[in-house]
Amino acid sequence: FAVAYGLEALLHTMIVDCGAGTTDFCVMKGRYPTEEDQRTLTKAGDAIDDLLAKLIAERHPEIQFTIHMVRGWKEQHGFVGEPGKPVKVSAPAHGKSTEVDITEEVRLACETVLAPYTETLLDLLAAVEPEYQERVRNNVILAGRGSRIRGLAPAIEKALADLGGGKVTAVEDPVYAGALGCLSIALDADDSDWEKMTA
Repeated sequence: FAVAYGLEALLHTMIVDCGAGTTDFCVMKGRYPTEEDQRTLTKAGDAIDDLLAKLIAERHPEIQFTIHMVRGWKEQHGFVGEPGKPVKVSAPAHGKSTEVDITEEVRLACETVLAPYTETLLDLLAAVEPEYQERVRNNVILAGRGSRIRGLAPAIEKALADLGGGKVTAVEDPVYAGALGCLSIALDADDSDWEKMTA
């Protein structure tokens, strides 16, 4: 809701917030969303990181790395579909910096979210009133760090093609879009709303 509020996208919009621990889906209908308007998946950034670490360890058992290094590699090089270029990273092997190619591992790990994302999106879309489904399909907005995965928006658009097409875009600032929305909500709140808050 905060992302949508900050973007002034409160009507006929679906927000997909690709976070670390969860991916949250929300259809905006011009009011505060209800439970029926939302879905949450635990398939998110942390799950990608864990799988990527496992795949790298299997293919390159000689290198040493931490989950923080893996997360950085994903955030810098994450993609679905065809790679723009090989993903090569440096990590120590027996104390010596070694370059390894992790292109396939990055692709496999990042693509694990595609099926659950599209399935959840289509399920939530089917619950939208029929006369508004096309509008919502053409106004899907990705937020959160996971929205930086290259090729994610086109891959979701491809899934929407079977329903008659759709448009998926990513917010300009995936890290702070929610915070900026919260700030907008706070600035627009009436004094009476602030009086209701407890310490």
